[in-house]
Amino acid sequence: MKYYESIILHVSHYQAKKNIERIIASYSILKKAYHVKVPLVIVGKHPVKRLYKFIYSLGLKVGEDVIFTGLVPESILPCLYSLARVFVFPSLHESFGMPVLEAMACGTPVIVSNRFSLPEIVGAAGIYVDPLNIKELAKAMYKVLNDEETYRKYRAFGINRAKLYSWRKTALQHLIVYKLSLNI
Repeated sequence: MKYYESIILHVSHYQAKKNIERIIASYSILKKAYHVKVPLVIVGKHPVKRLYKFIYSLGLKVGEDVIFTGLVPESILPCLYSLARVFVFPSLHESFGMPVLEAMACGTPVIVSNRFSLPEIVGAAGIYVDPLNIKELAKAMYKVLNDEETYRKYRAFGINRAKLYSWRKTALQHLIVYKLSLNI
């Protein structure tokens, strides 16, 4: 088994809206153009076979360059977030994006889609990219991986932003909505 000091992390189930093909294509650019040796780790249900073919077509190796962990226990996720130098989540559509919040809470800088709910969740605590632009995503990953000031800035911003969210606060806000809708 190979030991890695750091990883690029993505957490989600394999769904087209999660944009995994573009994440992998961006990683391929990152590896070839910038000579990055940090692996891309994708946590979630195992992908479809055509994704493996896609990875090989880019000259990448499954298990070395791109690592699929499958599902992992929730108790392990904070360890993976903390190991990651950057968390990428350029979804094409997202209703909330809990993994982004989890990554920020663990002090991992996040790169997210500039669409849907993600800007509202992340605020100024993350880097935004066009989820269709693989070169932009590769450049953003490179910046976080290689610019210590950028890494520290988004690490601190993310930790502070994550503190704005809690299950208690969420429950209270839902209660207010329910009361308003029932005119209580």
